[in-house]
Amino acid sequence: MDSKQPKIVQKMLLRTFFLLLAVAGIFLGIQKVLDWRKDPDSGTYDSEGDIAAIQVLENGQQAVIFDNEGKKIPCPDYEDGKTDRDIVWRPDGNRLFLGSDRKSSAYNLYRWNPGSGAVTQKGLTTTSRFNPTFGNDFDPSDPGSVAAASNEALITQGGFILNMDLKEDSTTQVLPIARGVTVGSEEGSGGEGQLDSIYKAYGRSFRSARWAMGGEYICAIMNRDEGECFISQRSPFRSKELELPKGLFAGEKLWMDSNPKTGEVVVVVRDYDFPDLDKIPEEYIKNGKAVKPFRNGIFSWNPAEQKLTRIAIQLDQKIAFASPAVSPDGSQVAVVAGEWDGTNFVPKALVLSPIQEGGIQVASPLVSGTIYEPAWSPDGKKLVYAKRVDGKRAIFTIDKDGANEKKVSDDGDYLTPQFSPQLKK
Repeated sequence: MDSKQPKIVQKMLLRTFFLLLAVAGIFLGIQKVLDWRKDPDSGTYDSEGDIAAIQVLENGQQAVIFDNEGKKIPCPDYEDGKTDRDIVWRPDGNRLFLGSDRKSSAYNLYRWNPGSGAVTQKGLTTTSRFNPTFGNDFDPSDPGSVAAASNEALITQGGFILNMDLKEDSTTQVLPIARGVTVGSEEGSGGEGQLDSIYKAYGRSFRSARWAMGGEYICAIMNRDEGECFISQRSPFRSKELELPKGLFAGEKLWMDSNPKTGEVVVVVRDYDFPDLDKIPEEYIKNGKAVKPFRNGIFSWNPAEQKLTRIAIQLDQKIAFASPAVSPDGSQVAVVAGEWDGTNFVPKALVLSPIQEGGIQVASPLVSGTIYEPAWSPDGKKLVYAKRVDGKRAIFTIDKDGANEKKVSDDGDYLTPQFSPQLKK
């Protein structure tokens, strides 16, 4: 009897093991069903080569896609007079997200599944949500990395920056650093209690934000009473101690784009002003007056090293830039170059500059014209942009060497074109 006991014990252990596996399988199956019932969005969409944009209509704006054969696919469930905006591809290229006032007076976040045609509202709020942005420091060859990057997005709500969990439709306040104060109630309102303490010197609310250095830092553009201000701060999720924000630039208008390879942020400044008007460095005070060190410029900011690379500095007000787009390999930035008279900016050309000190001196002009909002293809071989033709902004693509400019759109009027991030191996 004793000699058989070990075999009996082994059988019991095996049965217990398989029973546990079966229970775990049932549990996971139930969990998947519950998740599906909560958000029945499944399937993939082949979007390689597709271009998403916003079409300006006679009475409103609608999200659209131009597929790689040139066919236009309007976003379903659109009503005349409504406004779609802030369209962005999810990092996996299977879905798009956009802001819209389709179902209420407030702008909510919507997910568009081009494969099924489903347009799903993500979360419900009476306070408008704007500018969804995904992190871009994932590995495109790693499905797990892409999936993780696709699950969260930074958004602007009530003048605050929130991180939104797109699976749970939940949000966490990122900026200002949360201290038990709820999100503001109006676009641009911010939260006076929080902003007064450490952010008031730079602005009254937040317009947009980008993660930097793999999420170690966050960079943001703030609205001021006049103009905008760029700030950088260590991520509140990565630091146990409150670190004060650093204001780098203010100006009449600012743009930024994050570098997917280095984690730095490229910033374009038009009509520079000092970020903290109460703390202007003495070296810029001449005869009792503040003297600006430059008027317009392009910079790359590394918040971890506190290093600023001056790609372009213009002392002349007339030469200005807009809409930076960093290449997938992180080595170049495409910018719109033009003329600015202090009030109006007139785009003149699309320019490609290396991201290095004084890079604009060896920049390559790609195409001339009234250019807007360039963006890269995921392989870095092409750019897409809007160009004014016969009074309307058409969508064009061009090779990165300036060859093969091609009109993609019809005769409509379009904003913010962008390639799908899908790239098959």
